Amino acid sequence: MARKKDSVAPGQNALNTPYGGYFQREVPGPDPELTSTDPGTPMGEFMRRYWQPVCLSEKIDELPQPIRIMGEDLVAFRDLGGRVGVMHRHCSHRGASLEFGLPQEKGIRCCYHGWWYDIDGTILEMPEEPDDSPIKDKLCHGAYPAIERHGLVFAYMGPPDLKPDFHVYDSIDVPDNKIYAFSNWLPCNWLQVHENVADQAHISVFHNGVGSRALMEGAGADSTETSLPKAFSAESPVVENRVTDNGRTMVIITTRRVGDRVWVRNNHFMVPNYLEIAGVFEDLESQKYFAGASHVRWNVPHDDDSCSVFAWRYFNKESDPKGKGDSSKLGVEGGDFLEGLTGARPREERHRYPGDWDVLVGQRAIAVHAKENLATSDQGVAMWRKICRDALRDETQHHWAKPGNGGEAHFRGYVNDTVFFIPPLVDPAEDRDLLRDVGRRVTDIITDESLSPGRERKDEVRKRLQAFENEVCEAHGS
Repeated sequence: MARKKDSVAPGQNALNTPYGGYFQREVPGPDPELTSTDPGTPMGEFMRRYWQPVCLSEKIDELPQPIRIMGEDLVAFRDLGGRVGVMHRHCSHRGASLEFGLPQEKGIRCCYHGWWYDIDGTILEMPEEPDDSPIKDKLCHGAYPAIERHGLVFAYMGPPDLKPDFHVYDSIDVPDNKIYAFSNWLPCNWLQVHENVADQAHISVFHNGVGSRALMEGAGADSTETSLPKAFSAESPVVENRVTDNGRTMVIITTRRVGDRVWVRNNHFMVPNYLEIAGVFEDLESQKYFAGASHVRWNVPHDDDSCSVFAWRYFNKESDPKGKGDSSKLGVEGGDFLEGLTGARPREERHRYPGDWDVLVGQRAIAVHAKENLATSDQGVAMWRKICRDALRDETQHHWAKPGNGGEAHFRGYVNDTVFFIPPLVDPAEDRDLLRDVGRRVTDIITDESLSPGRERKDEVRKRLQAFENEVCEAHGS
């Protein structure tokens, strides 16, 4: 007897059929163009054109550390001369793991047969081989250039002749800035972690809105460490997204009305996997112009279904004037500004008060874009995916990481925390239009390409922002 063909009721389809799970069982594969970073993949090769953090400096202070970065098994170590090395994990002789290697005054020695490598992979000694062995001249162990910056070890894993200068953004240049490194591991794809910051809707919903069980239980904002400060729980912000630097970066513009304050907060994304996040301890008590980042981070793949956030946390009076940050909470699996950044909490607590780690890992090991139904609030996510895809498909865009001279390349950062004193307009709709205009104008000033990186740029931007605030207040008679 022939089986009757599965069907839905007239006027319905598989997506809008109540109790229609039967018709939605298929789970398409992930988007490999954006999510796969193994050697030879488009995104993997693109990421390798940039210096990538691979571990915290504290991890290699005593012993070599096995690491996995973009599908490659590596070892990171510090030799007795203080230099850092990053090389293929398995010895070129018989494949023993160099995680058990012995750091030397110069390089590292394999514990198995004593082959001794410099940090560039050059073979310095093979104890059981004759002095005239040709192997030393014919073979270099696989190694990558490595440097240290502010508690992070970085490696360049791309073509040697295309090694760029280390990228430095001027958000780091803040008076009396103290920088601490931290990292968080997540068993999921790097892209969904990166996109979490582009998804501004989740801030007011998940952290301080209907998605917070603490609020549902009547406890109020700030009742749990999974909530952000009260400034974030204002009415829904005006959010816009802007492509900048000829398609190389993106700015998320978030403008909030809190009483007679207008708070403009910009996060800055740079291809392929770097972003700057504005202040998180804002209390809106005083005017502020172009305050910088609370932290900057790289979302680095270990493989397609696991990654780590490697970050610098900034401590300064500009981003945290009341000193609410706590550097003692940083380091490996650290974070001082929001709980729920790791999976280390008890399961019941994670269920009652889920954090970012839980929802990101819960999107599957690799989020399936074909199963998503993106809405208007997801414009930042959609824009970032397009920026990445365009970069991968345009070979000329690799010039963004130009071969360098072994120094540092400095760039303008657009991360921003600005608080204006601008009373609300009587008409709520007109006030929303005002917020949108303020956010746009602030971003116009910050992204002015005529201003070079550095302190002078910051001073000029602040002067323009203050003048703009006065202009708006005068225009509206306040």
